[in-house]
Amino acid sequence: MGLFSCLKWPEMRPVTMELIKRMHEGHTQGRFSIPVVEFARVFAPGAQAEELAKVIERGDIDFMPESERGGTFQLA
Repeated sequence: MGLFSCLKWPEMRPVTMELIKRMHEGHTQGRFSIPVVEFARVFAPGAQAEELAKVIERGDIDFMPESERGGTFQLA
């Protein structure tokens, strides 16, 4: 479990696994977007709704697969 050795808090694990799943699913379907707040939740799983509201205003991150294992992204 090398990935989890870099996660400081155990509560980050389920949020991280869900984000990885969404990234994988999106990548296999082509161009996709994920709200920036979903990435923030990985690093702040216990953040209050008022704090996350500011991040929600940032919009989405748009991803474009360029190969089976990688691609590019752009902030809205």
